[in-house]
Amino acid sequence: MKAHRRHVRTGYVLILVLGFAALVTLLGAAYLESHSTAATQAGNLRAAAQAEYLAASGVAIAAHYLNIPPTAVAVGDYWRGVNGLSIDGTSDYCNVSVQISATEPELFSVTATGVVRDNSGAVVAQRTTRSDVLTPPPYSRVVSRAMVANASPTIPAPVRIYGHLHANGSIDSGAYCSGAVSATGTIKWTNSTPPASITPGAGSVSMPPYSTTMWNRYVVHGVPRAAASYSSTSLTPLAVGAAGGQTSFTIAYQSDGSVIVVDALGLLSGSISLGRNVTIAASAVGLPGLVRSGASLVSTNNPGGVLVKSGNLSAGGMFNYVGTLVVTGDLTISNDSIIGFYAMPGYPALVVSGRIRIGDRAIIVVRGPVQCNDRFENTRPNLTVYGAFLSYAGEGMKSDFASLGSADFNWDSRYSTIYDFTVFQPTTLLNWNES
Repeated sequence: MKAHRRHVRTGYVLILVLGFAALVTLLGAAYLESHSTAATQAGNLRAAAQAEYLAASGVAIAAHYLNIPPTAVAVGDYWRGVNGLSIDGTSDYCNVSVQISATEPELFSVTATGVVRDNSGAVVAQRTTRSDVLTPPPYSRVVSRAMVANASPTIPAPVRIYGHLHANGSIDSGAYCSGAVSATGTIKWTNSTPPASITPGAGSVSMPPYSTTMWNRYVVHGVPRAAASYSSTSLTPLAVGAAGGQTSFTIAYQSDGSVIVVDALGLLSGSISLGRNVTIAASAVGLPGLVRSGASLVSTNNPGGVLVKSGNLSAGGMFNYVGTLVVTGDLTISNDSIIGFYAMPGYPALVVSGRIRIGDRAIIVVRGPVQCNDRFENTRPNLTVYGAFLSYAGEGMKSDFASLGSADFNWDSRYSTIYDFTVFQPTTLLNWNES
């Protein structure tokens, strides 16, 4: 009887053990099944996040290249995007396309699609981001003085300065100055009429960057531009026109510093604008403001009308040039010439690495900043500058400059702004749509 009871208890234990084993097996299978699904879901979420980040990176890269285009971008064009862009070094990639607005030259539409692939190369996730990118205007430097020298200038008595004068050095002058005079060094002032104030030992003043080479390719509103290269040794209205662009051009300076340009030949209308402060008109009839006509190379690919001459250049006769003249040597104005240099807003009128020699009885009018790496020369000029004169390395003026003539430097806020193409401002993302 006792043996029978012992066998019954053994049977119950076996049933309990088998039942517990079955329960553990079921629980384990359920656990593995649930976690297998979670792992797949986690992988999908991870791939989707990677694709989203790739698309966002594509927009960021587009914003950068619209502000600072790679050298492969043709002059006058903008970065249009690329397909198959690898960002993280894996087989994942991003497709980016960029389109400029038909009405706003600073506005671009960017579409970026991030694509994530698995080890076999199959696409496992794809996300698209769309954004409107607004590129900034060029950074501008406002020169608040009629004359700034980065050395120790000697300014002869016949010179008249209507505005402030500063030198990052010492000043020796017999000139007239209506404003404040300051220098980091000493100041010797022999004119009988004292300036508004004299401050030796002042702090240095930073100057807009000077370079004759940066004008060969400059970026405005995210689009590379190019100056016209000039090969002749003599500048005349006919020769200017032969370099390309319009030979007859009219601009009207407004009281707020903006400009109206006349597109009589229909070369600019409907194209990329010349800037936020430039308005295009079809005719010169009835233009308000100070109107000047002359030879120019202003175009959508060269909004500053920049003309670059490598080496020395002479100019003579009677004409006006509308734009920026860049000379990598000396600029010589012939005797008895009557010439005007009129800059577009934000651009200097003259950039000369050598000397500016003005011939006897030559009448020269400049509206816009003058950047000279050396000095003005000759005794009998008739020179009037509206804007600012910036002297970078030389003495600024020869000691007998204008001793038998006249030279007036008039600070004017309308003509004292220079674009600084070495400073890049951030772009603005106006919206952000993901799909």
